[in-house]
Amino acid sequence: MLQIKIDDKQYRAFIKYAMATCDSFSLVFEKDDVDKSKYVFQDVYFTVVEFIVDKKSIDCHPDTGTSFKHSNIIYFECNKHTEAILQTANSVLDWDGKTLPEEICFYRNGEKWFVCVCHERYLFIYNETKDDIIFLKKEGIEYWHET
Repeated sequence: MLQIKIDDKQYRAFIKYAMATCDSFSLVFEKDDVDKSKYVFQDVYFTVVEFIVDKKSIDCHPDTGTSFKHSNIIYFECNKHTEAILQTANSVLDWDGKTLPEEICFYRNGEKWFVCVCHERYLFIYNETKDDIIFLKKEGIEYWHET
């Protein structure tokens, strides 16, 4: 497992790489406090709803361990349409539940590959490949092995 640091200038290249090499990604959508049938970021949800692969109600994120109340983790397919939505952010840390849905994660072959724990500013890559390392070096993305 690698811990990485992505600065805002590297964000778009990272998303482009993740979308090209992964099958799906997930975001946590918290339900609205007033109307539990709606999400806090309902507008974002409706822009990607047609690309949902799976949706689960959670109290704890299965990949980050973060606790959530009244939330769903939603998995989306990686494609040009969903990439365009992810490219609207300026930073991986924009997926913090304040400006956009939370805890962006990417998956390859059904296994977690990238995990973002926004509140703690932790970014991890699991099962890194030689191509991943080449990409990180090319883009100047800092990484180190986490034990």
